[in-house]
Amino acid sequence: NGIPFKDSYFDLVISKEVFPHLNPKKIDFVINECNRVSKGNIFLEIQCIETEEEHENFKKWDRTHQIIKTKKQWTSLFKKNNYIGDIHFKYLT
Repeated sequence: NGIPFKDSYFDLVISKEVFPHLNPKKIDFVINECNRVSKGNIFLEIQCIETEEEHENFKKWDRTHQIIKTKKQWTSLFKKNNYIGDIHFKYLT
C-alpha cells in the first residue's frame, strides 16, 4: 500500500534527514512514492559519509540510523529508482 494521496498530488515534497532512518527494505518503495505523489518538485536532504571515521561518527551521533551510505551509493540508489527531484547531501564533521 502506498501513502493515501493521488498521483501528482503535491506541488512540493520535502524530506530533511529522513532517509537514513528508513527501513532498508522499504527505501525503494519510499523513493517511488515521493516520485508518484509529487508534481516533479522534490527536495531531499540526506546525511552521508565518505570515510570510516565519518561512518563511526554517524553511528554515534544518532543510533536510529538504519542506512549509512556514501554520496555515490545514495546517488546510485536514486538513479536505480528513476528519482526525479533534487538532493542535498549533508556530511557530519
